[in-house]
Amino acid sequence: MPLPTQWITPPADLTPYINSVWRWDDRAATEQPVYLPGVGAECFFHHGTPPSLDGRRLPRAYLLFNTGRALRFDGPVCFTALRIRAGRLRHLTSMPAEALCDGLLPLEAVWGDAGSILAERLAAIAPLQSQADVLFDFVREMRRHGPDIDGAFDTVLDTLYYNPNLRIQTLADRLGWSRRSLERRFAAAAGLPPKRFARLARMQHVFRRVALSPDDGVFESALDIGYFDQAHFIHEVEDLTTCTPARIVAQWQGKPTFYNHPSRPPVGAWDGA
Repeated sequence: MPLPTQWITPPADLTPYINSVWRWDDRAATEQPVYLPGVGAECFFHHGTPPSLDGRRLPRAYLLFNTGRALRFDGPVCFTALRIRAGRLRHLTSMPAEALCDGLLPLEAVWGDAGSILAERLAAIAPLQSQADVLFDFVREMRRHGPDIDGAFDTVLDTLYYNPNLRIQTLADRLGWSRRSLERRFAAAAGLPPKRFARLARMQHVFRRVALSPDDGVFESALDIGYFDQAHFIHEVEDLTTCTPARIVAQWQGKPTFYNHPSRPPVGAWDGA
């Protein structure tokens, strides 16, 4: 059976900002995979009648920046999504990242008329590549007319994302900043404090590995990626998602997930916790 998901990677000029455009078409299923919290945002465009998300009826097109808990689409689902890299949303909108964090907003609430026009254009186009081209042009336009952002902080975001065991004080020392200054800048850029950012990133690395390599045990992967022990991992996952790791993996057993596409490879080795 073919996977219900397709992916298109962005052109080189957009890779600093977005991970991919992808489509999920599983209109025959009655149960969808769990959608875990993370540190990046996504724009969703539903084809046909939008489903509910944990009992909440969804608009047809919206921005989801889920940092708080595991979510699940109810019933059959078909959508196209634009996956935005961690902390890059600030390049595309003047809305504060902290105001968008852990929120779900119609596109017009984020980008005004441009968001409404984008949703209408996507609804009128069927091929994924054509939709991706429209989305890529939209990102370029928002980037061109977006806020004047210093892109140097993107390296700081990536450093912690790919090395989530790095101590926050150590990162601040490397940058020559006070910890308070780093926390302030980080929250403004990413929408959440660096410690929570790192916790979410580390958890996502584990579940992405398990989703892409099912033979890798979840607890073995957790230890490899820097959790102290099994109890530490279970506590962290429950705190970040309100689900146990066992429940998440059981729901994924033998099924496709929203991680059927690898992220960029980690930069460097895992640093000390």
